[in-house]
Amino acid sequence: MEAKIRLIFSAFLLVSFGLYSQTDSLLQVVKTTKNDSLRGEALYYLTFQYVNSDLNKARSVNSQALQLAQKVKSNYALARAFNAKGVIYDVEGKTDSAYLSYQKGLQYAEKSGSKLTRASVLNNIGLLEWNKGNYDTALQYYNQSLELFEHIDNRNGIANTQSNIGLIYYDLKEYEKAEKYTFKALEIRKLQKDKYGISVSYTNLSLIASDNMEKQKAIQYSLKALAYKKELEDERGMAMVYNNLTALYLDIKQPEQAIYYGTLSLKINEKIDSKLNLSYTYGILGDAYIMQKSYQKAREYILKSFELCKEIDNKPVMVENYKRLEEMETKLGHYKEAYYYLKKRDSVSQIIFNLDKEKAISEIEFKYQDEKKEKALLVQEEQLVKNKLIIKNNQLTITSLILSLLLLAILGFAYFMRQRHI
Repeated sequence: MEAKIRLIFSAFLLVSFGLYSQTDSLLQVVKTTKNDSLRGEALYYLTFQYVNSDLNKARSVNSQALQLAQKVKSNYALARAFNAKGVIYDVEGKTDSAYLSYQKGLQYAEKSGSKLTRASVLNNIGLLEWNKGNYDTALQYYNQSLELFEHIDNRNGIANTQSNIGLIYYDLKEYEKAEKYTFKALEIRKLQKDKYGISVSYTNLSLIASDNMEKQKAIQYSLKALAYKKELEDERGMAMVYNNLTALYLDIKQPEQAIYYGTLSLKINEKIDSKLNLSYTYGILGDAYIMQKSYQKAREYILKSFELCKEIDNKPVMVENYKRLEEMETKLGHYKEAYYYLKKRDSVSQIIFNLDKEKAISEIEFKYQDEKKEKALLVQEEQLVKNKLIIKNNQLTITSLILSLLLLAILGFAYFMRQRHI
């Protein structure tokens, strides 16, 4: 599984709020500060702390951020809150709802005049369009974002956007352009001494070279990425690069090297208890042992992958495992067993297709309900405005009546005094 690293923006990239980069510190700020601006910042960054680990908490915190932004009537805070809400929907796979949130974020960002926030939202819309396969539209959003980042000279934003543009061209198989933009991002990251960013660039260059059938160059880029991952002590990143190297050595028919790097990945994934990555790594090691014709060992690893796939309901890797078993049984001349695994693979593939269809229908229903809620809120707001106008008109009527009575009383008193003097 060669991993492309795409970057979602959180407007300030956590740089300007580094003091509160830890969840505990952010929670403390939310609980103790009386400064609405500071509390809003903490809620915003908390959303991104939770978005990849606890979506329920991310939703709750984002809801608080939105309420606070509405309370203080800050277009800037509303832009960031809707941007974060869009990211949550995107992670959930609710693309239409994510798009609506990003559009609201963009509207408020334009009102606030914050070029950085606008650039960040545009970048995230670009990512959304990219994931939907709308590459031309994605590039339009990324280029708008890049122009804004360049205008405010935000080097991190420029590099990250160029990196994403490079990966779009990678998806389009325009490898020359993909390499060009990825190298541009790498140059900036080297000047910024951004070690994580440099490791990302080398990983992406490895993918580009691999797909362009330059396997040895891809291996060299992966090894450079690995050196930075080790320096950063990024174990998850190291495991990912080890998996990429495993796949690359399988491509050039060197199963021994593939097993070496696959085993290193396995050790890390067992240590950090990443069942998703383990399910993949066991499977790809199965490929290496099939290539070695060590079929018993291959079956052992593939079955371990199967166990994890069932536990975490990882159907895509399950399909790959059935394909592996089908290939192995065919090589062994066990055609009845091979046919059985072929049927199982087709069955799970059909389930994945049906689930994708259900997910699309569910997303449409969710969007419809979300729009209904928003319309209901608008109706409530309109009614409140009408009620306020009615109350105001009533107050004006009462005030006019009182003034009229006072005027009559004054005139009456004046007339009475006049009569007394006659």
